[in-house]
Amino acid sequence: MTREQDEFLELDRAAARLGRVRSPATAEDRAVARMLPALLLLVAAAAACIPAIPEPRRDDADRMETTEERLTQARQRYLDKCMACHEAISPARHPSGQWPKWVARMEPGAELKPEDKELILLYLEAFSAP
Repeated sequence: MTREQDEFLELDRAAARLGRVRSPATAEDRAVARMLPALLLLVAAAAACIPAIPEPRRDDADRMETTEERLTQARQRYLDKCMACHEAISPARHPSGQWPKWVARMEPGAELKPEDKELILLYLEAFSAP
């Protein structure tokens, strides 16, 4: 056993006597434990980059000259119909003028009824890029 391993085992025993959580036993485990905070930070940063699918609020509904209930219904229709084939895309990904083109491309495969299309476009345009 190396001197480093002896020292580690002694520290591990001391921690156990004090009732503390034991340290990782191997050098590889310790390396992973040292990298864990950076990995968690990376995951959190990646999650922050995932575009949001906004929940409608009253001011959004007022801006679109509709009700909050209808805009919420539009969001749900968007999620139900579009996520049947692919992940939800943030409405902010495209300007409002581009969404009708995208919805028209998806319309046959998604089997959208006229009311579906109207609701989906309402939601997408409400939260689209400027």
